[in-house]
Amino acid sequence: MIIVDVHEPEFLKGVADKVQDLVIDYWIIGNRCHYVVERKTFSDLISSLLGRAETKVRERIFEQLERLKEFKEKLESQGKKVCPILIIEGELDSRITLEQWFGIQAKVAEMEIGLIRTESINETMICLKTLEKRAGKDLVDLPKIPISKSLRDLKTEALHVLMAISGIGEKKAIKLLERFGSLKNVFNSSESDLKRVVGEKLAKHMKELFEQRFSSGFD
Repeated sequence: MIIVDVHEPEFLKGVADKVQDLVIDYWIIGNRCHYVVERKTFSDLISSLLGRAETKVRERIFEQLERLKEFKEKLESQGKKVCPILIIEGELDSRITLEQWFGIQAKVAEMEIGLIRTESINETMICLKTLEKRAGKDLVDLPKIPISKSLRDLKTEALHVLMAISGIGEKKAIKLLERFGSLKNVFNSSESDLKRVVGEKLAKHMKELFEQRFSSGFD
């Protein structure tokens, strides 16, 4: 069984049995073991690591990997065998040297997380299906795992609030927060201001969402 996070690409959601709001990208469940997986394109990986200056390093990717480990530990506390995996997708980016790339791999190994390199989103799909087979026969009952909100700091929580909106992934959420400074400013911004960041169609959808009045019932 494969559970995928709601913010993963639609193409990869096609391999999943269930779409859920996770703190990780993929949770692959079997009777032999569980795989907990974080997926990064090379471009996303570089954006996670490089700041505005070449010497500045952002720790966002490693914060995400720490959450992967925390998810693993919660499952292990229930007696599950768990293997954490980082999938790096795409071609090696010219913005980093081979020495830096090997350093990243070493850092991931030090965190006791496996690293798999795929060349494309199609290979990633094959990789996920392969992990599902290795996990063993699907379980009938889904294991329960309490996901503590304390896993997310305020910045991460703000990103997830925005990424809950259809059409907004991590990159657009970051751009919105960098442009407007706070969730309150995003919600109060004009459609024309939003358009400059996310485009006309999505800006219109966001304003309709922010300004929609709902009745007391959601039947």
